[in-house]
Amino acid sequence: MASTRLERFWARLLRVVIKAFLTVFRFFAPQQRGGREGDRLPPITEPLLRVSAVQLARNIRRKQVTSVQVVQAYIDRIQEVNPLINALVKDRFAAALQEAAQVDKLIEEETGGEDVLEDRLPLLGVPFTVKEAFALQGMPNSTGLLSRRAVVSAVDAPPVALLKRAGAIPLGVTNCSELAMWLESHNHLYGITRNPYDLGRIAGGSSGGEGSIIGSGASVVGVGSDIGGSIRMPCFFNGIFGHKPTSGIVNNGGQYPPASGQQPGFLCTGPMCRYAEDLLPMLRIMAGPNAEKLSFSANVDLRKLRFFSVPHDGGSPLLSPVDPQLIQAQKKVVERLEADLGIQVQELRIPQLKYSFQIWGAMMSSPGRDGKSPTTFAELMGGGEKTVWPLWELFKWFLGLSPHTMAAIGLALVEMFQSSQPSQFILQQKESLQKELEELLGTDGVLLYPSHPQLAPKHHQPLFTPFNFSYTGIFNILGLPVTQCPLGLSVEGLPLGLQLVAGKLQDHLSLATALYLEKAFGGWTHIAAQRTMVQAKFWILRKHFVGFPKDSDFELKEENLPEPQDGEVLLEAVFLSVDPYMRPYSRSRLKEGDTMLGTQVSRVVQSRNPNYPVGSYVVANCGWRTHSLSDGSDLRLIHSDWPKELPLSLTLGTIGMPGLTALYGLEEICEIKAGETLLVNAAAGAVGSVVGQIAKIKGCRVVGCAGSDEKVSYLKELGFDYAFNYKTVSSLKDTLLEAAPQGYDCYFENVGGEFSSVVLPQMKQFGRIAVCGSIATYNDTELQTGPYVHTQMIFKQLRMEGFLVFRWKHKDHDSIKRILDWVKEGKLQCREHVTEGFENMPAAFMAMLKGANTGKAIIKI
Repeated sequence: MASTRLERFWARLLRVVIKAFLTVFRFFAPQQRGGREGDRLPPITEPLLRVSAVQLARNIRRKQVTSVQVVQAYIDRIQEVNPLINALVKDRFAAALQEAAQVDKLIEEETGGEDVLEDRLPLLGVPFTVKEAFALQGMPNSTGLLSRRAVVSAVDAPPVALLKRAGAIPLGVTNCSELAMWLESHNHLYGITRNPYDLGRIAGGSSGGEGSIIGSGASVVGVGSDIGGSIRMPCFFNGIFGHKPTSGIVNNGGQYPPASGQQPGFLCTGPMCRYAEDLLPMLRIMAGPNAEKLSFSANVDLRKLRFFSVPHDGGSPLLSPVDPQLIQAQKKVVERLEADLGIQVQELRIPQLKYSFQIWGAMMSSPGRDGKSPTTFAELMGGGEKTVWPLWELFKWFLGLSPHTMAAIGLALVEMFQSSQPSQFILQQKESLQKELEELLGTDGVLLYPSHPQLAPKHHQPLFTPFNFSYTGIFNILGLPVTQCPLGLSVEGLPLGLQLVAGKLQDHLSLATALYLEKAFGGWTHIAAQRTMVQAKFWILRKHFVGFPKDSDFELKEENLPEPQDGEVLLEAVFLSVDPYMRPYSRSRLKEGDTMLGTQVSRVVQSRNPNYPVGSYVVANCGWRTHSLSDGSDLRLIHSDWPKELPLSLTLGTIGMPGLTALYGLEEICEIKAGETLLVNAAAGAVGSVVGQIAKIKGCRVVGCAGSDEKVSYLKELGFDYAFNYKTVSSLKDTLLEAAPQGYDCYFENVGGEFSSVVLPQMKQFGRIAVCGSIATYNDTELQTGPYVHTQMIFKQLRMEGFLVFRWKHKDHDSIKRILDWVKEGKLQCREHVTEGFENMPAAFMAMLKGANTGKAIIKI
């Protein structure tokens, strides 16, 4: 406890010093080039920009599109967005177009066929971008250091060369942080790179230029490096995929600055991609001969993997707490894995992760095997010619005379007080963590872990929270492969995501999991999606009902929805339904925190699905929501020939599920015939009122009961032969006998409980009972007991069958038409109990359970 208190004291003191210092920083900080906060990127309109690199290569090989067309499309997009995001710092557009033309000529002349080209040149004609810290022939290689502004690469870095050899075409180089060692891509040579989702926020670092250019749709794949999260943090902040391979798999040559001391074992080069399917092909190419060490050809069955979830680092006082939206996003991943794969995800707490920063810092400054200490950051800032004195640079910075960023100066200052020999305690924590994770993951484990404790911060904000990178940095020290996976957008319209960690050389496991999560959560979100956010309100089940529902069991939430993706529609609720089935289903199908289930009539307000044009109306199983996104699979279109004199809300009642329930219960279960006598309880409700009317249409005698005199009058208006208020009769048994002295052929059961016990003795021989509901028992906290039915069932030879309307889904189309015809002919009357206002959903639901409605209970938005 004393140690913890001491840690917290020093952490608080450090934060106070940093905040005081950075208050001064904000005053002196220079204005940066690029777009202004509040500016928006234009949407992507060119279809070629929304295709994976693998698919682009395939289309180019098949001559469905030319490489010139693809390269030109990306050049146009870069020229459109780069003035706003400042991601690409030097282009080679003219050379790229010439190379694309050569590719097209090669394809025209190729006689070996598509398979030969795919095997020899898997990325033929596909454009890509490269972090400026890598050597790309003819391009600058300064890593943001002013003293290296004249450095131009004469050769390609090995991974860049391998991609070019595979047929890919580089478009240029992208921005990074000064000397590739900070969370934000900012330097005094190229300026600051901005996040495409919010120009007022960081793109991450040090591969932030790559993250921003790919996330904005101006590049499809790129090359990044990672020694503390420099691939994964930009991928997270910009909503794309990235992979830090197992240490040593990809050649790190051709980068500046070169790693020294123990750092070569921590530095990783890897792919950054908009689409998950591009990760593995990119890594296979970039790994070169080392690709044989990885099981790329293995067929991964996710159901056979072991998944673990660690929601945070254990509470280091140096780091920010994890944003609740990120915690929730990770929980949704766990829930989806368990639901889809039928597995159990184990939630863990790993205490050693609390020391992630201390472990990373200690190992980064440790001498190499040759005993030599790593090159200091102050030496690197001097460009190899001199060693920068950090305090002097700080003084110059305040005068506006330093060629270095505050982040770089700050790192050099911290380095002055850092020991080159890690403490024994930290070494023990590192070794313990290494052993625990390697044993835990083995060859079939995947760990879910936050990418960062915060959503993309505002510009320069990482100076206040300099240790948050530890969520990614720790895995560089451990040498484990990690895939960064996007998970949609936050309420603010910023990318969500998480890290997928696998065992050493098990890169294929995290890559396969990323492919699955892309399908499950949508992957990269179109940059325009966050521009026109629609605020949706929805009611959740806050607490499972105990007895009768209470107001406190519900909670109203809000979230922002993006524009629909390909195949999707954005729906706006017009009418919503509350039904008795929601009470038992809430227990069996919902967890606390889930959206209340239910059906609604919705208007299509945005559409990228040709089956559901804007302005059309649908019946949707979206639950208690004002707005929803749907892929169309759960929608039923209300056709344009719907009678104008009928309200659309009837599709939730008489001409919808309740009406179908009544029809199928009578025809399929009761097999009702003209001249028979039918008893229906809850007869004034959504189902019961239709049951009685259909039975009359079929020539039956109908007896119905309800819970008020007003409802009894309504039943008589509908043509019931006998109707009574079960709450006021002196004897239910005598009343039933009076209504049908010869007994009942059919009984449509909506209530259950004691009522059924009285009815069974009055059934005729071979009577049929359709059990639709049991509303009298839904709110019980203890099971009801009553007379056993066996004797009546046996000696009267009764048939009693429960049913769900979905059993006859294949008949719905024709059945709806029959019911609609009865309504139009005036044979079937419809009454609705309408409640105004989405905020009144719980009240309407509880009122319906109490029987306050006559006819169908509807909520009108």
